[in-house]
Amino acid sequence: MTLFKYEPINLARPTFRLARLLAGSGDCIDCEIIQAWLDQPEDILPYEALSYTWGKGEMVDKIVVNGKELGVTLNLFMALKYLRFENQDRILWIDGLCINQQDHQEKGHQVQQMGDIYHRAERVIVWLGQATYETNVLMDSMKMLEQKCINFSRNDYCAWRDTWSCIQPELTSIHSDLKVRQRNGLDSLFERAWFRRVWILQEVANARAALIMCGVKSISARTFALVPSLLGVVPPLHCQSILDIMPGQSRQKSWWSQKRDLQTILLKFGKSAATDPRDNIYALLGLSSDACEGGFIRADYSKSVHEVMLDAAVFLLRYPELQGTNFLCDFTMAQFLESVGFLSNLALGFAQKVGNGPLAKVLLAREDIDVNWKNKDGLFPLSLAVQKNDEQTVMLLLDRDDVDLNSQDKYKDTPLMTAISIHTTKIVELLLAHDGVDINWVNNDGETPLMVAVRYQNEAAVKALLERDDLDVNCRNGQGKTALLMALESKSEGVAKLLLAREDVNITLMDDSNQTPSEVARRYQHTQLARLWLAQSVGEMQNKDGRTPQWLAARLYQIEEELPRFRNEERASWVFMGLLVKLGIFCFIIVITITRSVRSFVRSFVSELQ
Repeated sequence: MTLFKYEPINLARPTFRLARLLAGSGDCIDCEIIQAWLDQPEDILPYEALSYTWGKGEMVDKIVVNGKELGVTLNLFMALKYLRFENQDRILWIDGLCINQQDHQEKGHQVQQMGDIYHRAERVIVWLGQATYETNVLMDSMKMLEQKCINFSRNDYCAWRDTWSCIQPELTSIHSDLKVRQRNGLDSLFERAWFRRVWILQEVANARAALIMCGVKSISARTFALVPSLLGVVPPLHCQSILDIMPGQSRQKSWWSQKRDLQTILLKFGKSAATDPRDNIYALLGLSSDACEGGFIRADYSKSVHEVMLDAAVFLLRYPELQGTNFLCDFTMAQFLESVGFLSNLALGFAQKVGNGPLAKVLLAREDIDVNWKNKDGLFPLSLAVQKNDEQTVMLLLDRDDVDLNSQDKYKDTPLMTAISIHTTKIVELLLAHDGVDINWVNNDGETPLMVAVRYQNEAAVKALLERDDLDVNCRNGQGKTALLMALESKSEGVAKLLLAREDVNITLMDDSNQTPSEVARRYQHTQLARLWLAQSVGEMQNKDGRTPQWLAARLYQIEEELPRFRNEERASWVFMGLLVKLGIFCFIIVITITRSVRSFVRSFVSELQ
């Protein structure tokens, strides 16, 4: 038999195809494909739309379409067998039949109007697959409930609940272990692949009426949505979200009637299964209250996964300038969907990384931005802005009341410490201008901002910190060293002078090795500081050798006075040592020469005797 080929449709109009499932029985399934137009509703034949799962993608079965052969999946083949009437044709819309899946341009065109296709359908048939004994028990129970409650409003939940209780004895006489089988049947249906497929969401959400079908048995979606609560079953979260959008009271009372923007839809259903990653976004466009209007995002299968993610990000962030950038370039679709809730923060991190100030400004004006969000490197926006020496972003962040001025990186360094360590004077000033900045914070090394300034010899930061009355100038680090001791050990005389000029600096404090600042100064011969010590009025605290800071300072001063003489004597000693070395070498050469001459004479004498 000749293979079926799709005739092109007019992509300039809202054209779509319908399938006429011809009446019959047996394994041979015969269909006809006809075209219709959404802008000519009066000419559209009444039809039902099928919602099902493709299953495995292999075309393992064949049907006849317009007298020609077409390969279909096993799931579709089984659905058509159960849907077919014996004595009457049935008009259906089925994506696996009515869309040329090999034509990406047509596929994008059809996806864009799929919401309208399902909404125009008389009803949507949800095919959950073949039945088991337990699913049949559940379907029979629901059918009996529906028949008994035909005159009750679905708003009258109490009446439905009471009726459910009343029919249990009758059902028990038919099925043993009724409650267990009912619950197992419901669990079995919830585990079907249909509840995980992303495309079913807009199919159900746009349905005016829906029929849940399993095997040959069926029940209205309105009744099906009530049953979990009647059984006392709490559905899995993703299943409950689907029940919430089924036609009926559940849709009117759920989140569906309140907030349906694209971000909310992606957060709820982004993890649904899709063969093509791009469909995780395209399949949800028809559900959203904002993305489906204005055509801001259109299904285009010529685009890469990254381009589709970027389209969604541009729409969600309302920042078209992101187009063409490498934002999200290293993300998979799954990672993007996991990140939708904090997309603003990802974009802010990207803006800071590439130095995009205008984007950072736009993002920091958003209410949903978390200015204290930590990125994958453990950095907060303020810390990252400081690292980048980005004064504009720092100022924008400092203007917000919710920014944590003392956020710490993995070393427990605050933004102030980072700014000090990289000598960003302007940013240090901006941070110190805020009262909330902790100038006595201690990091993992036991260092305060003052100690960091000393370690990096940042005299400007030391000076700015020393102007603060609330600074603890005598705080000690993990080795018990004060900022003054650190300055002396690093030979930072300028910093040490600034510290000594502070009235409350304690120059008698010893570190864990019982060293005082004056001892360190003497060891490193900080002679210019000796006068400062002698000028200070200090206590008589003694070190382990019984020496006071004044004695050490005086001794240091004495060394300074005697240093020229010591250096001359040292120079003379080195000259004398040099002469001795030269003399030794000369003597060694003479001894070697004489030894060689004697050996030569002895050899000659022995030869003559022989």
